Amino acid sequence: MVKISFIIPAHNEELWIGSALKAIMIAAADVVGGYEVIVVSDGSTDSTDRIVNQYGARLVSVNLRNVAAVRNKGASLASGDLLFSSTLILR
Repeated sequence: MVKISFIIPAHNEELWIGSALKAIMIAAADVVGGYEVIVVSDGSTDSTDRIVNQYGARLVSVNLRNVAAVRNKGASLASGDLLFSSTLILR
């Protein structure tokens, strides 16, 4: 069985993070090996962190202001066999 780690770098994504987390959780619900969702909030000053907590995803707060460094932080904390990372670009 393979566990999947979803890593989402985020900065002030309150308008989109809930929809993204819901979509991941629906899509991954039947993953046999399980999954985890790690949101790395990079200096968010809006409601991003609160929304992440409402969805039960793991929240990591950093202030790196570099998307590659933010992704790497999430990857370093992941416990999955496969890593999936994406940036929310819905604007």
